[in-house]
Amino acid sequence: MADNLKLIMTDAFRFLETEYSFKLIKSKKDSAWQSILYMNTVTAVKLVFERRESYLFVMLYQLVNGVFIDDPVIIREDTVLQGYGLDDVILLKNPSALIGSIYQFPKESNYHDPLNGYSFYINDYAVNLNKYAFDILRGDFTIFPELEKVVKKRLAEYRDYETRRFKRPA
Repeated sequence: MADNLKLIMTDAFRFLETEYSFKLIKSKKDSAWQSILYMNTVTAVKLVFERRESYLFVMLYQLVNGVFIDDPVIIREDTVLQGYGLDDVILLKNPSALIGSIYQFPKESNYHDPLNGYSFYINDYAVNLNKYAFDILRGDFTIFPELEKVVKKRLAEYRDYETRRFKRPA
C-alpha cells in the first residue's frame, strides 16, 4: 500500500477546505501514526490513521471561543467533552455505514490492494464524514448531547466490565 498517508488523507478530505472553509492547521507523523488537524471558525476535525491497527480515527470537535480543545485521555463521568468520533455519529444515524479497521475486511477487499488500498479506505471515511456529519461541519452541534450519552454509557460499561474482571474472589 502507498506510504504517503498525509497526501492520501489531504486529497480525500480536501472537501473540508473547498466546501466547509476548513484550513489544515497541523500535521504530525510518527512511525506508528499520521495525524492531521483541520479547523474552520466553529469546528475542528482531527484525523489519526494508526498503522498498527490499520484504522482511521475521525474526531469532530466544537471549538470553544474559536479554540481547539482536545479531550483528555482519561474520561470521567463529569468530563466535559468537546469532541466525538465519526463512528459514534454513524452509529446513531446509520450503523450499517460503519467501516472499522482494514483488518476486518477479507483479503479480497479493495482496502487490501497493495497500491491503492489506503486510498480506497480513507476516501470511504471522507465520504462518510461528508454524508453523516455535514451538520457538525457547518457548526450544528445539536447531536452532541446524544453523542455524550453514547460515549459515557460505553465508558460506564467498560468500567463495569473491568470491575468484574479484576474482582477478587471472597
